[in-house]
Amino acid sequence: MKYLFHSLFIANIAVAIIGMVIQPETVAIHFNFEGQPDGWASREFAAFFSIGVIALLFILLQFPARLLFKLPPWMVNLPNKDYWLREENRPAAQAQYTQSIRSIGAVIFAFLLYTSFFALQANLSDPVRFNSTAPWIGLGCFGVYLIYWLIQLYCRFRIPDENPEL
Repeated sequence: MKYLFHSLFIANIAVAIIGMVIQPETVAIHFNFEGQPDGWASREFAAFFSIGVIALLFILLQFPARLLFKLPPWMVNLPNKDYWLREENRPAAQAQYTQSIRSIGAVIFAFLLYTSFFALQANLSDPVRFNSTAPWIGLGCFGVYLIYWLIQLYCRFRIPDENPEL
């Protein structure tokens, strides 16, 4: 999952840079529900803003597992934290938490990449118009995955059964 997470991060940066090169000088950066542009900026501003948001998101998703397990237990919000924050369980908890964060991060970056292609397509069309149906499909898929991810997170952090044969 680490490589997928990093690859999708790099792909998002690459699309922002490519967009800066191939789009017109002024690009639509916001669209209404009908797909009509209602916010404009220079292509450089749009690219640098996009890169900044993507980089900040990467940092926020990349390092929380390291920070989380250095905080005092009362500051940690984790299912069954009394069990998982014991010294002997922390390495397993940190590995599971890191895996969970990277999986949701990969899906977030995949969704951003998906919508970036539609934004590029819209800015390269004449007249500029955003396909307002397809992103809703992507958002629906993201929502379904988010529910799955939350269930999986709670399952990962349940207290293991100490007597499985009973």
